[in-house]
Formats: sequence, structure tokens, C-alpha cells
Amino acid sequence: MADVVLSGAGRNSPLDDATAFITASSLKSPLSNLKRLLESVGSAVLTLEAADKSIAAITDVVESAVATVQQALRFTSTAPNNERAMLETRFNDLRTQIDQLASDAGFNGVNLLQGDNLSVNFNEATSSSLTISGVNFDASGLSITAAASGSFQHDDKINNTLAELDKAINTLRSQAAIFGSNLSVVETQKNFTENLIYVLETSAAGLTLADTSEEGANLLALQTRQQLSSVAVSLASQSNQNVLRHL
Repeated sequence: MADVVLSGAGRNSPLDDATAFITASSLKSPLSNLKRLLESVGSAVLTLEAADKSIAAITDVVESAVATVQQALRFTSTAPNNERAMLETRFNDLRTQIDQLASDAGFNGVNLLQGDNLSVNFNEATSSSLTISGVNFDASGLSITAAASGSFQHDDKINNTLAELDKAINTLRSQAAIFGSNLSVVETQKNFTENLIYVLETSAAGLTLADTSEEGANLLALQTRQQLSSVAVSLASQSNQNVLRHL
């Protein structure tokens, strides 16, 4: 199958891609091949979107954890504090939510937030493709340590937890930007493939579908010729009969 690649630096233009695709001597079924590619690329788009949405949700949970830890600092640590103990439990609950969100980020058997890689092929020969590396974005992967019993009674341990959370937020935002860039590339390829399918289907229809107005006019002309032929035959028969009567 001919290469279909994105336009841009070091790549063919969409017009060149379409020309190469249509004129390739080894291409037997361009529409079916393109539609299979479109399904594959569309699945990759949904997988990336699922990862992006999950990263946004995890970021919200981490920010809630930051607010919880900061609230714990407002209470005195001179003696065991019930409010700090409750906030410690709340923090660990939020940490568990991060694990749950990461495990639910998959689509079609691929979870980019649990270390799975995604390979997107843009042609059947796999000479044009994009590999998207997965990450481990559960609580352990983000280096967010569970709060040990009584740890929130100490300001220094709370500050250490805040530092972990700040680092996790920066990591999440950086990875979201990477996935966003990959999603833009895959969506561009998806749109190009959809447009190429439309062009091929429209061209095929133009070659196979009849113009009803033109064909109607042709039919009427044929019917008129048939009627004139019948009239001519009838007149010729009458003429022959008249000749025979005079003999």
C-alpha cells in the first residue's frame, strides 16, 4: 500500500500523498484499506482522549490533596490533634482515588497511564507511524507516599508531602502537554484520511452513477426513434399493399 503521511517538515504534502496512494500499482482496494486505517487511527484518538481526561481528573484530585494537607498545617502540632488525624485519613482516601482513576483510563485494551505503549500506523506497510509511550500515573508512579499513621501530627512530614504533591502536579501537566501534542498529530491524520475517503468515494460515484436527467433524455430519444421506425414500417407496408391492388 502507498505511504500516507502527514504534511509538514520532512513529509509529503497531502496532494502528493493522495496521488501516490491512488496511482500505486500494488493498491488493490484503496477504500477498504483506507477505512481500516481510519478505524485504527480513530481508536488511537479515543485512547489518547481517555488518557487526557484521566490526567485532568487526577490533577484535580492531587490539587484537592494539596488543599487537605495545607489545611492540616493550620492546626497546632503541640499535641495529638484530631483534626489533623481526620485530614490524614482524607489524604489517604484521595491517594486511593488516584489509583482508581489511573486504572480506568484505558480504551480498547490500552491504558497509557499504566505503562502501555500505543503504536499508530498511518499505512499498511507501517513505514509511517507514531509510537506513544505510556506512563505509570498511579500514586506510586507519581511518587505520592501514603501518610503513615500519626505522620500529619508533624509539620516537617506534612511539608514533605506537599513537596511530593507539587512535583506530581508538574509531572501531570508536562505529560498532558505531550499527550496533547500526540493527539493533535493523530487527529490531523484522521481528518486527512476521512477527506481522502470522501474524495475516492465521490470519484467512484462519478464513474458509476448515472445522471438521471441525461439518461431520461436518452430514453425518450430512443422511444421516439422506435415510434418513428414503427410508423415507417407501417407506411411501407401500406405502400406495398397499394401496389399489389393495382396489379
